[in-house]
Amino acid sequence: MLAPGAAADRLWRRGYRNIIGVITPASRYTIGILGLANEGGMTRVALVHAGDAFSKEIAEGARKWAPFLKFNRFVLDEELPADARDDQRMIARIRAARTEVLVVAGYFDEAVRMRRALAEAGWMPPIFFATVGPSLPAWLTELGPLGDKAFTTSIWEPPAEGQSSASQEFSEAFEKRFGVAPSYHAAAAYAACQIMIMALRKAGSLDRDRYREVLFGMDVMTIIGRFLPDRSGMQTKRDDVVVQWIDGRKEIVWPDERRTAEPVFGGAQQ
Repeated sequence: MLAPGAAADRLWRRGYRNIIGVITPASRYTIGILGLANEGGMTRVALVHAGDAFSKEIAEGARKWAPFLKFNRFVLDEELPADARDDQRMIARIRAARTEVLVVAGYFDEAVRMRRALAEAGWMPPIFFATVGPSLPAWLTELGPLGDKAFTTSIWEPPAEGQSSASQEFSEAFEKRFGVAPSYHAAAAYAACQIMIMALRKAGSLDRDRYREVLFGMDVMTIIGRFLPDRSGMQTKRDDVVVQWIDGRKEIVWPDERRTAEPVFGGAQQ
């Protein structure tokens, strides 16, 4: 089974033989934003995370990569309160720690919740980064102007208008059929189908063992980038991007070679 939405690292430590990941492991989701913060000369990072496996592994990955990017420790490292009524106490601690970069590891709801809590406090660090939430079109629909300037990791972004590529063809066909722009979830699912077709053609058979061996040995390009799993089924060579909402548009701000706009660092008041 190709799993285009599976990111939790622990999946690949259980010895499964018939599941293969398509997207980046959760532990790598914060590499880009920590690199961007380092480039911007910021050193004070606060990390908050939800209590599920995906969010915890994002947080664990952030702790792992931080020393390589000159962040020896986080000024705050906590799990999100179970009761949203306690959010303002957490925001007060984050602010008191003179936080420059706030990393929120969670899903859409946690990202929205923390952004609204910051708005209620009337304060923002220079970088507000949340996983998943700001990568979706619903982010700006849900938050309006409050959603602007938020950073996130994205598995895939549509290519620039006018570029000729399989990714552009997919994006245009999807929007024509469904009336909305595709999210990275849709692109990852499409990439899984691309991989499946390539593997079946190479295997020349529906034999399970043969098909498995072909998949584990593949190194190919899809619309979301490179596919190269290790023997556990975990994806090893995926390179994601960091995007930011700037004036109502999602722009790629990291890495440099894919940048469509310069990052905008906010801070202090709304």
